[in-house]
Amino acid sequence: MSCVKKQREEIEEYSAKLDEMGGIFGRSTEALKKLKSEVDQVKRDRGQLEQKLRKETSQRESLENLSEELPLHSACHLSWEASLTLVSGIYQLVPT
Repeated sequence: MSCVKKQREEIEEYSAKLDEMGGIFGRSTEALKKLKSEVDQVKRDRGQLEQKLRKETSQRESLENLSEELPLHSACHLSWEASLTLVSGIYQLVPT
């Protein structure tokens, strides 16, 4: 009888350890999921910043090309309508 009682105690002890390990595993899994989510958010943020940088670089290059093609003193010879079109185009290129 004592052998059966001892086996039951060992089984209960083993079960308790398994439950504890399962809890640790569950918490570790949740922590890993949270960390992965944070890493994914950082990657998305980085992608958005890189996209914004590419857009701003492109806009800057467009403005530089425009200023090279049309020196400021030449702009004085434009008609009023052409001047408005030019200013409107430049305004659209400037980041907001």
